[in-house]
Amino acid sequence: MFEAVTKWNAEVEVPGRLAEVLGQAFRVATTGAPGPVHVEFRGHTGQLAVGGADDEASFDLTVDARFASVPPFRPEAEPSMIAEAIGELTSAQRPVIVAGGGVMWSRAERELVELAEKLSIPVCHVAARQGGHCRKQPVECRLLRLLQPRLRQSRRRRG
Repeated sequence: MFEAVTKWNAEVEVPGRLAEVLGQAFRVATTGAPGPVHVEFRGHTGQLAVGGADDEASFDLTVDARFASVPPFRPEAEPSMIAEAIGELTSAQRPVIVAGGGVMWSRAERELVELAEKLSIPVCHVAARQGGHCRKQPVECRLLRLLQPRLRQSRRRRG
């Protein structure tokens, strides 16, 4: 039932598997392309696993800290590659930064704005949220919005 809107579905049939399945759910939800997951509890499994206030043993969910936020792993660029990119940007005649969803997922909006303002480079956002507060900055463009009608027309001609 949830396959169309989730990237992973699981069913917990016995209370002893709850912690394992929830741990897997967090891993799946936060890795690759982040997305929703669905965990279904069969019958009274959830009540049995978690227990009530009067139960001696209470359920303790421990999620691997690496999978508690998105993205769980964010690689760092090598210093030589960063220096090379800065050289390319500063020597370019008309540079443009095309910023994707990685900026948002890495929580690097402030750093992007700093870089764009320092080098006076326009930023084109391709992510759905369009860069959050980056949208308010003067060094920004809406290239993709301008191109959308042309892209739709070319798809219709091909289609």
